[in-house]
Amino acid sequence: MKATPQIIIENSSLIPWLSLGASVVLALITLWYVILTSRILKQSRAVEAERKEAQVESQASQIAAWVSFSAVEDRQVTVRTTLLNPTSQAVYDVEVKVADMSGGELPLAPHSVAVLGPGDRLVNETRCRLPPNAGGSLRTSLTFVDNRGIQWQRGEDGGLSRL
Repeated sequence: MKATPQIIIENSSLIPWLSLGASVVLALITLWYVILTSRILKQSRAVEAERKEAQVESQASQIAAWVSFSAVEDRQVTVRTTLLNPTSQAVYDVEVKVADMSGGELPLAPHSVAVLGPGDRLVNETRCRLPPNAGGSLRTSLTFVDNRGIQWQRGEDGGLSRL
């Protein structure tokens, strides 16, 4: 019978390799956990920032102004500008400007209000003579400061923007 060589692995040489392998696996698991946690935190911060921005815009988005007019005679019109604050907080330094669709300012002083209180609806009625080039439709623009001190503008197209 031939003797077959036996390979003997000593336990003392295997332990460092097992320890190294376990350390590498543990490091990979830790790295995966850190990456996953940072992604979740980043998403959470983005959601929170969107929520805060929506909360900041919540009052401003409800403030409105519109214009109506009725002809009196020979290009004389009565122009009514209406301001509305349906919120539970006041807005400040409100200014409404009226223009015709051709972009020309009407000969009206801007309708200005220092404080538009919660739930207030103000109507300003003025008579004026329309310029010869005035179109048949009027539009408003509006600027104001909300209860947080942020200045806003609602353009003639109705869009709201922070100033």
